[in-house]
Amino acid sequence: MTEKFTQNIPANAATLPYYKYYLQDMAKVDPTARKKMVQAPIDPKDATPVQDRNDLLKPG
Repeated sequence: MTEKFTQNIPANAATLPYYKYYLQDMAKVDPTARKKMVQAPIDPKDATPVQDRNDLLKPG
């Protein structure tokens, strides 16, 4: 997976201090969360409005 991902990174990116993070494999998705993500899309009226996006970072 790393090879496929890194082929889109510009050559000069290797000089950046955070370049090493591009080379790491992505974390596995939690199976419970995956089940929720593949369900049918939610009704837009139930979604968090973009104006309240910071609420997604609140605990609970």
